[in-house]
Amino acid sequence: MAAFPGFHLDYEGREAWHSDYLTVGMFASQAVDAARNGMLDDFPRLFNAVEQGLKAGDEAARTMLVAGFLED
Repeated sequence: MAAFPGFHLDYEGREAWHSDYLTVGMFASQAVDAARNGMLDDFPRLFNAVEQGLKAGDEAARTMLVAGFLED
């Protein structure tokens, strides 16, 4: 998330079901919104971080990146 400085968490009304998956899904949604608005400056760094997580992360991290970020 450090690779995407515009990211902010917004759990208002959703505190009861906060999870890492929800956080990654919100992150993916904000990345898509940024792309739609032509704000792509952070994307090389963002996708480098995702690639590194897929290469070097443990099974749980890879699953979270695929299911929570790439599929969302």
